[in-house]
Amino acid sequence: MIELNNKEMHVLVITEMYPSEIVPNGGIFVCRQVQALIEQGVKVGVLCPTSFSLRPENILKKIKIWFQGQHINWSGDVPEIRTPVLFLPMRKKTSGASWIKKALKSFDAYVEKFGLPDVVHAHCSSRAGMAAAIISHRREIPYIITEHLSNFPRQNLSEWQKKNIVSAFENASALVAVSSFLGSFMAPFAKGKIIEIIPNIVDTAFFVPSVRPHADDRGFHVICVANLIPGKCIDMLIKSFQLAFGERRDCELHIIGEGPERQSLERLARSPAYKCPIRFHGLQAPDKVRDKIQMSDVMVSCSNVETFGVTIIEAMACGKPVIATKSGGPNEIIRENETGYLIDIDDTQALKEKLLKICREKKMWQEKTNLIREYAINKYDAKHIADKLIKLYNKVSS
Repeated sequence: MIELNNKEMHVLVITEMYPSEIVPNGGIFVCRQVQALIEQGVKVGVLCPTSFSLRPENILKKIKIWFQGQHINWSGDVPEIRTPVLFLPMRKKTSGASWIKKALKSFDAYVEKFGLPDVVHAHCSSRAGMAAAIISHRREIPYIITEHLSNFPRQNLSEWQKKNIVSAFENASALVAVSSFLGSFMAPFAKGKIIEIIPNIVDTAFFVPSVRPHADDRGFHVICVANLIPGKCIDMLIKSFQLAFGERRDCELHIIGEGPERQSLERLARSPAYKCPIRFHGLQAPDKVRDKIQMSDVMVSCSNVETFGVTIIEAMACGKPVIATKSGGPNEIIRENETGYLIDIDDTQALKEKLLKICREKKMWQEKTNLIREYAINKYDAKHIADKLIKLYNKVSS
């Protein structure tokens, strides 16, 4: 049991992203962090206002969430106060203000039932961080902010977001980035404050190497787990894969994820020039994602900006090598020639060459399974990251 001034440490997480019925894997890294803290004896609660638009996708789930209203959902020992928030794409500032208002109401409901926390931990700054700043001002509770979003390096923050970020950063007791890359883009808003670097967690008890022996006659399987949006550059992967393997039917590309580019990517994969099997699996439950990683020979990430790279460390925990673009976060994760390869952004030819290289050296990479996994455990294991956070909580609460 972690104690603070002779009582159990109590942390309230406010997050802009968290698994929900609409997005089952949304903010899964925040959820894993919460579970890691619980396992180390910290009392944790979660406020996760759920934003959704009026687009027709998952409309029945959206209606259900709306009529549920604010309610407590128990996830094991963790109380989650969930509140529906309507997101209007043409009125993002108004939607952001509504999200903060709902978070503050959720906080009041949480305190009434579970008492005041010792620390508030906000994930993402423009909404959750701003809510934490208001709570801190009203209740004199220290707060820290962990930033995840690629809006910083992409430099596409709106004016209202910038204003909120400056205000949220100003009185925060600590600022955290999930990578040094992201931290460098947060720095102009931090006005000289130190930005701690605490990466995301990989569940090394869940993401493990396959217990099945390697089947060398199984061909070569490539996997990519990503949102199907322009910045993830899945079209580059499809083109490189085809250039590398031509008409080989024993080489397969598996793409897990959903998004607005799916139809155009499927059309590209079906074009007459593309002969290798390219399979789209849509969104998958975590156990299905793990199974696909275990069956693959290499993970690929082609993003043009990546603040961290959760799927990269999941693959490494399974003992798989990774090919990733030099998009920020992956630069700090991958050890060249030891856990995989880094390539330049938009370099189709380089990706083709690295795919062929790993295919040729498949047996060597299979022999590195335990070394790759050990690297992931040493840097991103749940206890390792939870200990860093607990040390930070103690520091800001003393």
